[in-house]
Amino acid sequence: MLVDDGIHLDDLEAQHTPVVGDDLHGEMGFAIGGAAAYRRAHPGRILGINPIHVERDVIAGGAASGHAESFLHDGAHAAEVLREAHAAGFKGTMIGTQPKGKGGVLDDPSLAPFWEAANELGSVVFIHPVFESGDDRVHDYGMANAVGRITDTLIAMSRLIYAGHVTRYANAKIVAGIGGAALPYVIGRLRRNYSLDKDKLGDPDAALAAMYYDTIVQDPRALRYLADIVGAERIMMGSDMPFPIGDLAPLKIVAETKFSDAERIAINGGLAQGLFGL
Repeated sequence: MLVDDGIHLDDLEAQHTPVVGDDLHGEMGFAIGGAAAYRRAHPGRILGINPIHVERDVIAGGAASGHAESFLHDGAHAAEVLREAHAAGFKGTMIGTQPKGKGGVLDDPSLAPFWEAANELGSVVFIHPVFESGDDRVHDYGMANAVGRITDTLIAMSRLIYAGHVTRYANAKIVAGIGGAALPYVIGRLRRNYSLDKDKLGDPDAALAAMYYDTIVQDPRALRYLADIVGAERIMMGSDMPFPIGDLAPLKIVAETKFSDAERIAINGGLAQGLFGL
């Protein structure tokens, strides 16, 4: 799909096929195995991660895109699935922003086993907004995509930051999608809030410095600002393909942003190679 753009290694977002049943462990083994087989059939072309679905009653298998999915409802089970995924050759996971349904939070204490496993395994953990952003006001004018995904991701990431998860589980390579949502723009306010209650809150500056980001901001000025805040070395190319809201020509924004040649090489694949051990 991305070959015409000069991109030859894909980690495409899963195309969801619902699988509902009681044998969750068996279904996950089937999905992970199928995805791994597809990846082996396309060496050097498809890179798999293991998205863990946020809903309890639906498991989605995206084997066709190199993904397998479970649910992030039970932290212990999610940890087990993540371990199995790593054993099958996956490098990490994609998780939704609202586990256990609308209003769920990723710093829920019951999810500690998942975060502990991700930290132990050195997993890449990509945080992805859920379809239901949690705010009915964005259901008009296409704002669910334009705004809702941003606010959803911002709230989820801010909770992880203030809960201390980003620095506590520092070996987990957390990726904040959509260019970090609005995190780079609100860092001053996050910092001020932290200064008022340092004994209870995680440090937002330390957290932003520890995370990774994609390029899906659709404006070279915004991408340059992201790099100024977090460092170009923390950014990797993203596309959100095949969704219309995504960047259908992801090389273009990198070319149009003021980066050095070395920074462009890192963004266009060097960082991803390092994170995924390629």
